[in-house]
Amino acid sequence: MDEGTTRLATEDLDARPDWAKLDFSREEYLSRHARVREKMAERGIDLLIVISPPSLNWLVGFRGKGYQDFQCLFFPLEDRPLTFICRFSDSAEMTDLLPVDRVVGFVAHEGVRSDPTAVESAARSFGGRPQEEALAAFARILKDYATDGTRIGYEAPQYALSPHDHDDLREVLAGRQAVDATDIIRWLRVIKSPAEIEMFRRAAAITDLGLAATLAAIREGANEYEVTAETVRAVIAAGSDSPTSPPNFVTGPRTVYAHALPTERKIERGDLMHIEFGASYHRYPVSIARNMALGDPGKRARELHDIQLAACDAVIAAAQPGAMTDAPHEAARRVFEDAGVEHGFVHTAGYGLEAAFPPVWGLAPIHFSPVAPVEIEPGMVFTVEPPLMLPEEKLGVRVIDDIVVTETGNEILSKADRGLYVIE
Repeated sequence: MDEGTTRLATEDLDARPDWAKLDFSREEYLSRHARVREKMAERGIDLLIVISPPSLNWLVGFRGKGYQDFQCLFFPLEDRPLTFICRFSDSAEMTDLLPVDRVVGFVAHEGVRSDPTAVESAARSFGGRPQEEALAAFARILKDYATDGTRIGYEAPQYALSPHDHDDLREVLAGRQAVDATDIIRWLRVIKSPAEIEMFRRAAAITDLGLAATLAAIREGANEYEVTAETVRAVIAAGSDSPTSPPNFVTGPRTVYAHALPTERKIERGDLMHIEFGASYHRYPVSIARNMALGDPGKRARELHDIQLAACDAVIAAAQPGAMTDAPHEAARRVFEDAGVEHGFVHTAGYGLEAAFPPVWGLAPIHFSPVAPVEIEPGMVFTVEPPLMLPEEKLGVRVIDDIVVTETGNEILSKADRGLYVIE
C-alpha cells in the first residue's frame, strides 16, 4: 500500500486536542518506521510483531498501561496499514490516540485459555458483542499479514510478555518462519533524537521541583510516608506521568538499604537520609537522588557523601563519546577502592535511559558495567548512580544524576545542587 494512504501519513495531526497530540512530528515517526524497515530488510524479516512498551512508544506513541495483558503491533516490511491489538477495554483509547489504521480489542479474562466454557461465557461479557481471547485475535489478524512463506520477527521483552503468553505466541507461530527480533527496535532506541532529549530536559526540571518539595517537608517527627507524599504530589502537579518506579526514601539506619520504600519511621535530629525518585514527561524518565540530614549527621556521614560524590564525578568524566561503557564503572570502582570502601559499591554505576513504563526506569540495553561493553555515542542518555552502602556501619549514601552524551562530552540534566543538604 502506498505511504500516502496510511493514517500516520494522512491524518490532520494538528486537529487533535492538546491532550491527544503525538509527542513527536509526523516526520520523526515516519523516519523511525523507515529505519526499522531497513533493519528488517537486512535481517530478511517481512513482518515484525512489536510487543515491548518502549518499542510501541517509539514507533506509534503508545503511552498506555494495558501491557500486563498481551498486546502487539503488526508492523510489515512494506508500507501497509498497521494493526494494533489490545484489551477491549483499552480499544477506544488506542483508536483515538495511536496513529495506526486498525485497533482490535480482545477479552482479557483469567481462565479463558484452559476452559472453553469460560470463553463462551466471556463472549458477550464486555460491550454486548462477541469477543476474542488475545491469542485467538492475534492468530486471526496474523493471516492478514502472513502467508506460509512470510518470515516473522517478534519481540520477547523481559516484561510485558508473560510466560504463558510467550508460550501461546510460540504455539501460534509454530510451523512458520519465526525468529526472535527483540534487538531490532531496542538498539534503534538507544540514540535519542533532539526532540527526545528535550523530553528528558522537561522531566529533569520536574524532578528538581520534586526535590525542593522533599526538602521542604523534612522536619523532626515527620515520617517517611509524609515526606514522600510531598515529593510525589509535586512531580505529578508539575506535569509528570505516574512514577515509573516508586520513590525510595530511607532515613537513619535505613540509609544502607539501596532500594527501600518509605515506612512509618519518624525522622530524628541527626538523621542522615537519602531519596531516589523520578519524573516521567510523556514517558521519558529522569531519576535523581540526593543525600540530606536533619542537623549534623556526623563526620563519617559527610566523608561517605564526599566519597560517593567523587565516584559520581569520576563516572561523568569517563562517560565520553568514543569511550566504552566499562570505563565509567572502572572509574567509580577506583574511587571506592582508594577510599577503602569498594565493598560498598553494591549496584550499577549507571544504565541507559529511554521512554519507560512501570516497573522500571528504562530498558536500554546498555550499562556502565564490565559486562558486554559498547561504545558510548552522542545522543545516549544514562543514569549516574554508583552507590555506597556500608551495612557494618548502618550508613549509606546516594547521589544520582542523569546525563546526555554530546559530541564533546556530556551534560547533567538536573540543575539541583549535588551537595549534602543539611536542614537545621
